[in-house]
Amino acid sequence: MANTEIDPQTESHGEPDWPQHFERWRQSGLTQSEYCRQVGLSRHRFKYWRRKLEPAEARRRKKRESGFVPVQVRAATEAPSLTLTLPNGMVLHGIEAGNVELVKRLVEQL
Repeated sequence: MANTEIDPQTESHGEPDWPQHFERWRQSGLTQSEYCRQVGLSRHRFKYWRRKLEPAEARRRKKRESGFVPVQVRAATEAPSLTLTLPNGMVLHGIEAGNVELVKRLVEQL
């Protein structure tokens, strides 16, 4: 975690160096609320100055850089499978070439 202490040299006339705080917040991995609480900033002022100083496009771009990647979901193709009904009424569904040995061992145990 990055050092989140306020450096007196980053403040001028009692006003925090907001861009430096924004960068420290991003590097800290903390939520805005947690960061502000740790360094003694008002969360509302932090959000106000972030909106005022960082262009909206930069905020949207940073929001998109979440680490997630787009995924395309394809419909599953249903391969034919077998169903086995045992004399005791138990039914085994989804028997396929890849699990025949497992089914064989299960039936032997019954």
